Amino acid sequence: EDEIERWAHDFMKRHGAAGEMHARWLMPDGTVAGVPVESFLVRPGDPDFPVPGAWVVGTEYRPEVWQKIVDRIYRGYSIGGRWGTRPIANRVPVGRLN
Repeated sequence: EDEIERWAHDFMKRHGAAGEMHARWLMPDGTVAGVPVESFLVRPGDPDFPVPGAWVVGTEYRPEVWQKIVDRIYRGYSIGGRWGTRPIANRVPVGRLN
């Protein structure tokens, strides 16, 4: 939860704009593709968001980008972060392989 909160706050502080699929941050007229308009961390007991500590961000997109979302050309949301990876050990308890 602490790491998600750090990412959420850093995103809003540093970016304050949303690009179009990591490729185009500015539209041909020089404006941004989208703008985050709300951001919050889910609190325990929230009836609409059942995962406490999850980050919810609402973004307003330009009409032409929004249409691609409605048409399911774009089906995900990414903040474009960078991170490292490491192997995760298989933690199957002994005697529980089936």
